[in-house]
Amino acid sequence: MFTILIGEKRIAVTDAPEDDAQELIASDLFRDDLASVLTDGKPLWDGKDKLSLAKATEDEIAEFNSAEPDEEEDEEEDEPSIVFLIDIDED
Repeated sequence: MFTILIGEKRIAVTDAPEDDAQELIASDLFRDDLASVLTDGKPLWDGKDKLSLAKATEDEIAEFNSAEPDEEEDEEEDEPSIVFLIDIDED
């Protein structure tokens, strides 16, 4: 598992393989999503800070494993999952 970082801040964990996770953080769609997600009323990503990956820590893996599945997600999909490590504002 890998942790997604914005600058030095660890924001999310994904179970995607490393190559897929690298593609994810490089994709315009994902970057647009990060810029539209709010935390404390501010965009999570300013569009400028570097996005990178790091090996997930044991604590981050435990948080990923304990997260409840999103009701909108189809559990049969073969898509990697992402769990935020920070509080995000609800819509």
